[in-house]
Amino acid sequence: RRSLVVGISGVDSCFLTQTVLCPVWSKDNLRVFYALQILTTLISLSEGPLQTAVRGKGYAYGTGVHFTEWKGYLQFYLYETRAPHKALEEFHVLLRGMRDDAAVQSAILSDFNIASAKASYVYDLKSNRCVPISIIDIYYKEFLKSGPRAAPADDWTLLDNIDRDDLLDAFRTYLLRFLDPGQVSTLVVCNVQGMEGTAQDCAQHMHGTPEVVKLQQLLNQG
Repeated sequence: RRSLVVGISGVDSCFLTQTVLCPVWSKDNLRVFYALQILTTLISLSEGPLQTAVRGKGYAYGTGVHFTEWKGYLQFYLYETRAPHKALEEFHVLLRGMRDDAAVQSAILSDFNIASAKASYVYDLKSNRCVPISIIDIYYKEFLKSGPRAAPADDWTLLDNIDRDDLLDAFRTYLLRFLDPGQVSTLVVCNVQGMEGTAQDCAQHMHGTPEVVKLQQLLNQG
């Protein structure tokens, strides 16, 4: 399934994820890995371009773009939204603006924003390694990727040297996949009473009419 709307009784708002494949491994190309991490962090900053475009307009309580290395995908997400189609449209407008408008591109990938994203990424990285369960999680994911081995070594010099050109390369190669109908999978979870209307509203930005099902139907399919 490329596009799916799932209705659940008792849910009073919508949740959306849009996913594209992104098979980038830190052990193979640490520079591209860092560029993706910094780029997605930058776009998702609390006062960054995506939050301003989506939460700032009241379309969703939370939003962001996340790169999950061990699963090999990039994911745009919305939670607690009553206008998923408008929020998704804002995300696509942002991507097209970065692709087509040099002024938008320069404003988003400013030196200040890049530095802020690097600081935020390093802070999160260090914080996650302060808790034993997080350390276990790191090694578990490394095992799933490539068998028993040491956790990846950090290269702080390389991270610091990631620049605007690196982020642009990552953007053009991977984030623009969200605009390609052949590469995107979209899931919306909403109240069962509103699932048909939600599907109609979101169809354009889900690159086609989504399949609409109730949760119980999916469970019955096994």
